[in-house]
Amino acid sequence: MERGLLVKTSWLVIALLLLPLLPVPNNEFENQATFFEISNWQENPRIGQYASKLVYNFVEPTESIVCLLNGEIDFVPRWYPNGASDSLLYQEMLENQLIETSEYGVNSLAGFFFNCEQYPYNLTEFRRALAHAINKTSVNANNHPVAKTPFDSPVPINSMFCMEDELPYHYYHADVIKAEQLLNSVGITDYDHDGYRESPDGEEILIEVIAIEYSEGYNSSVQVLREAATSLGFHFSSEVIDSTLLVRCPYQYLDSVRYYNVSFGSRSIEWLRPLFSGVSEAPYRNPSRFTNETLNRWLESMDSASAYEEARKAAFNAQLILQEQCPMIRIFQDYYVSAHRTDYFQGFLESRIEGFNSFWNPYHCRLIDDLGGPYGGSLRIGVVNSSLDPTLSYTNDASPLNLLYDTVARMNIDGRYEPWLVQDILVETHEVNTAVPEGHIRYTCILPERRKIDGHIVGQNWTDGHTLTSEDIVSTYFYFKQNNDSWFHRELGRLHSVVALTERIARIEFETEAYWNIETLAHIPILPSHILGIQLDYWSRWSTGELEISLEETMTSHGPYILTEYAEGEFVELTFNPDYFLATCRCTIWQPTFRIGPENGPPEDILMGDGTTGNWLEWDLLTTIPHRYAIYVDGSCIDSGLWDGRKIAFNIDDLEIGSHNVTVWVSSLHFLKNTDSVNIEVIMLSDYLVRQSILFMIGFSIGPIIALVVFFKVIVPIENISAGKNKRAGSERA
Repeated sequence: MERGLLVKTSWLVIALLLLPLLPVPNNEFENQATFFEISNWQENPRIGQYASKLVYNFVEPTESIVCLLNGEIDFVPRWYPNGASDSLLYQEMLENQLIETSEYGVNSLAGFFFNCEQYPYNLTEFRRALAHAINKTSVNANNHPVAKTPFDSPVPINSMFCMEDELPYHYYHADVIKAEQLLNSVGITDYDHDGYRESPDGEEILIEVIAIEYSEGYNSSVQVLREAATSLGFHFSSEVIDSTLLVRCPYQYLDSVRYYNVSFGSRSIEWLRPLFSGVSEAPYRNPSRFTNETLNRWLESMDSASAYEEARKAAFNAQLILQEQCPMIRIFQDYYVSAHRTDYFQGFLESRIEGFNSFWNPYHCRLIDDLGGPYGGSLRIGVVNSSLDPTLSYTNDASPLNLLYDTVARMNIDGRYEPWLVQDILVETHEVNTAVPEGHIRYTCILPERRKIDGHIVGQNWTDGHTLTSEDIVSTYFYFKQNNDSWFHRELGRLHSVVALTERIARIEFETEAYWNIETLAHIPILPSHILGIQLDYWSRWSTGELEISLEETMTSHGPYILTEYAEGEFVELTFNPDYFLATCRCTIWQPTFRIGPENGPPEDILMGDGTTGNWLEWDLLTTIPHRYAIYVDGSCIDSGLWDGRKIAFNIDDLEIGSHNVTVWVSSLHFLKNTDSVNIEVIMLSDYLVRQSILFMIGFSIGPIIALVVFFKVIVPIENISAGKNKRAGSERA
């Protein structure tokens, strides 16, 4: 009996303790979504789409700089200044406090290739002597607006595989004494004392330079080589010929030194192997006819390496040999200029590879805060007339095509490749997975899983509403592989197979293990499989005026921006794509949680006494990219500013007697916004105390009733059940 009374008393105490909690509603907002945690979001290049519009104005390069200086354009991705007038513009741009510039290397190789099969160029000492005698620091004597820096490595400075700064020595400054020592060691000296060196058989030596058509930098390069040759006592001549003449009469110029200026379309250095190993009469194929077994092994290793570190090690050793053997002499590295204004947009990222001229700046730069940023505004970009046909070319620059279509991978601002359109890329070779054929490399690309967050589907979609799947990746690669007219046909020459394993997983396999295959994944724009052939035909016919259709019918894309207006030869306008997969998962804003002290009543309708203190309104807001906030009292803005994502609190102690409305306004990416309002009634303190006393008495009266209900409806039945169990247990014992 005593035990039963103790149990009943315990339940009653618990019920009374719970009374203060019963009338208070739970206003906490609980969201089960998985959020992306991104630190330093303003500096994270993967977060973008700040500009509402990107307007590409088609203007000539020099005119674009004039427009930049006049404030008619915000950004010029690429300019190659040349001549006196450009020099003045470049200097004016450097002196302008509202313009920031960046220089990045031209992706090309210009230099002198020696015929290493003919005397005296077959002597390493002779070639090195010329390299030592050249003063490369004087190459900018022609007053080129942007300095051409002395350079030794054949690999351009903006390549991740350029080892210029790691080479043990350089040929930047003329060292005639060292050059003379090398020449004397192989018997090339001035035997007859006439001021010119002769070979051991007494013949004077003529260094004859043949340039395959005129190219930028030819005059300055020939000039420094001429000065080096004459300082060593050699005869010198130079000539510019048509490239077709070299093809028709290849043997006529076998004894010459050839000057080449070769541009490269991609960032890989696969060209290094055919340029310096093997023998071929084809233009640009080992023009120096240089053979070195150690070099061949390193170049082969570089070409077959599947990992970045392996390829870089091989490239470094190959450049060491070329530095020592000098089958060619490079004189300089020249540069492009990219520039932008700082009075409208900020946050431009300087890429090691392309300066400001990369995908990341139209995607990432943002409106300055004083103008309402970081979101909104129209970024005006000056470019030459650019094609929007995705089959023609695709690079990592700031071209409009880059903002319309995504690739499986992208080159980041440090020059390394990382997954972009896909969530992850699994790289396998035979060594890792025996199911992969020997010598092959396999990339398993996994698209992000589509999921529902707060009623919104997160995942990739085409602008016509179709879902982007692995079938789009497969169809794109098949299309370019089979289309001989495509710019990517040659790049996919090593493609072995491409298969859609599931809706989210595609497997791409190449017939070589070369690290450069990852560049293919970063070059090829993924196109919609459901309208692939139709779209490409529509675009080519519409852009030439043959077909009159709307932009929506023509451009089905999935990039961060959408084509909204196009005027041939004038401009292209792109508009922010709110359904872009990175924007969706980072920029959804959830209804803010509202919390206040329990003494102030429910949040929708608050009663408070005049003169009371400690009255705060607090909002908890769930969002991944906060922007701005504002607090309005009775329609007037009382407080506003940048919002860092933390709680927003507002003290209402100073509100006067009467009815008031307090509204909080918050915004996320591209002004995705939300509001929450609270009605507040402020009454005299005496009236407030009376009302609170009445509420207290009501609560005090209802409390015992609730306790009795709990006692008879919950506790007594439990006791009866317990008594029944005890009775049965006693019977069983009997």
